[in-house]
Amino acid sequence: METTPLLVKKNDDNNTIKGKIFSRSAKYILLSCVFVLLATFAVTTTTSSSSPSSSSSERMTVRMRGYASRAAAPLFLRGRSTTTSSLDAAKLGEESATPSVISLSAACSPVDKLSFDPGNWENVGAKLISKTMSSDFAFENGIEMNAVKGKCGEYEVSAADLTVGEEFGFFLYSKTSGNGEPIKDIGCESSLDGSTYCPAHSAPEEPTIGGPFSMASCTKKITYGDLSFYNRVYDGSALSFTWGSCSNTCGLSEPEACSFSSTTEKEEVQVTFDLSFSGPGLSASDFGPAELESVASSTAEVVGVDASMVEVEVVESTANTGAELGSEEGVTTVNLQATINCIDSDVSASVTSKLNSLTEEDELKIATEAKIEGATSATGHLEETKILEWEKEETPSAPPAYDGPLLDCDATVDDEGYYLVFKHDSSKGNYWSKANNNAESKRVGSNPETDYKYSRLEEVEKFGRTDEGSFQFKLEYPTLSQTNIWTQTSNPVTAGKRGVDDFKAISIQANGHGTSTHSFKGLEYNSGSSNFIDGTVDHGNWFFSIGAYNAWGGTNKFPGPSSGVNMVKLWVKTSAKKPDSCPSPPPAPPPSPPPVLDCDATVDDEGYYLVFKHDSSKGNYWSKANNNAESKRVGSNPETDYKYSRLEEVEKFGRTDEGSFQFKLEYPTLSQTNIWTQTSNPVTAGKRGVDDFKAISIQANGHGTSTHSFKGLEYNSGSSNFIDGTVDHGNWFFSIGAYNAWGGTNKFPGPSSGVNMVKLWVKTSAKKPDSCALK
Repeated sequence: METTPLLVKKNDDNNTIKGKIFSRSAKYILLSCVFVLLATFAVTTTTSSSSPSSSSSERMTVRMRGYASRAAAPLFLRGRSTTTSSLDAAKLGEESATPSVISLSAACSPVDKLSFDPGNWENVGAKLISKTMSSDFAFENGIEMNAVKGKCGEYEVSAADLTVGEEFGFFLYSKTSGNGEPIKDIGCESSLDGSTYCPAHSAPEEPTIGGPFSMASCTKKITYGDLSFYNRVYDGSALSFTWGSCSNTCGLSEPEACSFSSTTEKEEVQVTFDLSFSGPGLSASDFGPAELESVASSTAEVVGVDASMVEVEVVESTANTGAELGSEEGVTTVNLQATINCIDSDVSASVTSKLNSLTEEDELKIATEAKIEGATSATGHLEETKILEWEKEETPSAPPAYDGPLLDCDATVDDEGYYLVFKHDSSKGNYWSKANNNAESKRVGSNPETDYKYSRLEEVEKFGRTDEGSFQFKLEYPTLSQTNIWTQTSNPVTAGKRGVDDFKAISIQANGHGTSTHSFKGLEYNSGSSNFIDGTVDHGNWFFSIGAYNAWGGTNKFPGPSSGVNMVKLWVKTSAKKPDSCPSPPPAPPPSPPPVLDCDATVDDEGYYLVFKHDSSKGNYWSKANNNAESKRVGSNPETDYKYSRLEEVEKFGRTDEGSFQFKLEYPTLSQTNIWTQTSNPVTAGKRGVDDFKAISIQANGHGTSTHSFKGLEYNSGSSNFIDGTVDHGNWFFSIGAYNAWGGTNKFPGPSSGVNMVKLWVKTSAKKPDSCALK
């Protein structure tokens, strides 16, 4: 019975390529790595030395051959059988008429049954592989077999490449790019399912005793554990072989669907175009095999063909006067010729179309892939048409080294080039000294991020004055989100008198009262007793204050554009740089752990911490003794205590990062609650007044008049209570810490009449210790 070819498998009604799935076996991994027969993807490059040399330089040609892996997509071609192979002169399976040649016929395995999709036999190549060439029968180590011209599926190679007794086999592979893995007609099997050590092979229509391969009669079976290998063995006499079969009967005819005549050689279709590289000192020696191979590879990728179809050779190298490319005298041009060997006229048309429509990206790839260091330009021509033009981008020259004045390493310069020369944060009550001619206002501090007072005003002249003689200042009020930018030629730090010269506004957001007298017109030296510098030019007022000696406009504030503020920054534009030798800034210290509340603290679902409760229903009132010590802290259980206070903790747990408090004042018997923010702390203020009151929700609004409406809580300097909400007035409504009764028996001042219950809460982010839950 004739043996079924290795490549053929019947599966239901369709002929398909089906690999046997083998099992994993860790036990024999080491042995398998040596003997497993894997068909791998490879790229081989051959260099032809037969090209004629140019008259002006040595001609060099590089032919590339590459194969990319792709899922098999068999073609089911149908065609007639053609004439017999070149092996007609000798009986297949016996000694060849030409003893020095190993012959292979693929007649038993038509092209439509291959595991890849070559299109026709012209695109199928073959290799001889032996144990000597590669212990694991790797594709890339095999020897290329020559296709017999005019014959489909016939290949030859010198028999000198095999020794008697040596194990060997054959590969078939696709010459076109991306058409699947090479396959071989020897193989292996595993007794375990899912083995990764045997490559996929087609099985015969019916299994034989020798395993899944029908070549058991002409191969040597070698078993290692659960792996069995089937290899041909060269006996020195049989020189003619049939792919995937022990029988050579079918090798007397060409395979089905032979795509070209066996009597006439197919005419080769070529597309040729010229490439010219130019550059100072460039020579033909810069284009060695690796560079030409790279040009060929990038060209193949751009036009969409396999790299094996592209040849690139050096044609000539000539001196160039620069007339053609606009280059300077002394530049050399190296001319290359690229030849694309197309399969047929359709491919030729596609390649030509692509070359005539190269994108900028395509041109860049062809011109630069070889990385020719001396090349500064390149052109390409297809016949008379220019298809490529590239010029190397000039590398920008390094900027000249900076030789101007150097800032300190701790200087703060923003992204726009403004140098921070002054910062005042008065939220903690810090102000400036006039001593020693305002020495503190001119230079103090080391860290503008954390310092409440920071100044480098003494450096305004050195780093801020431009070549045109002016300064460009930026005055910033972070709490107002307002910034002024302008230029002036006078230096307020050194002027010694009032006035501003050559003020020019750039962007003014904070404009004072908006009157001609108080509108912003730059910064001047202040000769008065309130501050160092201000922006109320030629006037006794000191708005836009820089270096305030004392508070104004509220607790811990100073004059801003038109009212009290607690933060200002002054910057001057500079071109100065820090030294290159500045050390990296130290890492920021870890954030301080948030303060922790006592376990007995009462915090509601909205995060408000109960800091005061007064229930006077039993006639309990507060003592003024020891600076209101009782009103600041007393009690242990706010649920049952008539007097409970943690007012001393308002500052610690209530002030936000923005410097404000959010209070909630609750009257349970009235079902009224006020919620608001303010920046002043009535517990520690020591005087009347509320700073930065902002209402959120006001239900209890006193008498509703401008005098008595609710505007926050203030310290009460009188003799009736500790804190009240009748701001800047002698009345003491909204009383906190009443010393005695008012408004009825066992009552005290509420919003507008006597009440006997009040609670004060402050919003906090603090938490109780986790250990509280265990108590």
